Amino acid sequence: MTKKMHAMAVFVALCSVAAFAVTAAEPPADVPAPVHVDTSAVEWEPATTPNFPEGRFRKLLHRNPANGAGAALARHPKGYLEPLHYHTTANHGIYILEGRLRYGDVEAGPGEFFYAPAGHAHGPIEALEDVELLIWTDGPLDLHLGDPAPAEETTGQAG
Repeated sequence: MTKKMHAMAVFVALCSVAAFAVTAAEPPADVPAPVHVDTSAVEWEPATTPNFPEGRFRKLLHRNPANGAGAALARHPKGYLEPLHYHTTANHGIYILEGRLRYGDVEAGPGEFFYAPAGHAHGPIEALEDVELLIWTDGPLDLHLGDPAPAEETTGQAG
């Protein structure tokens, strides 16, 4: 099994477990059908984000029109530096398929996973080699550079 196939299998398994945990035996009639994407048939496109350097590419795999959640493959060339940033609208995770990167103070490679909760700064992220990632979000991502103001940061504690 290739690394990409393994990553997709892990992603599908996680989604299946999450779906099983929150759904009843009979899904509502408005639940969309499962999605299959042959990633080899999807073209890489430039991933342009305001205030981020150019040079990233992506393959959009899925976007939920109801809540903005989605999944994509991303490529960062060696030397690409994604600045410190945070999101307030969604959580997201990245799974490294190929290459090595530095995520904050952590150097990581294929098979490693990072999760960024909404309201918490993450990065900078530097591609130490050409990197390919699987990115997942549970909603639409807004973007703010730097650290969140103390009132914006989510603490995870009940108030």
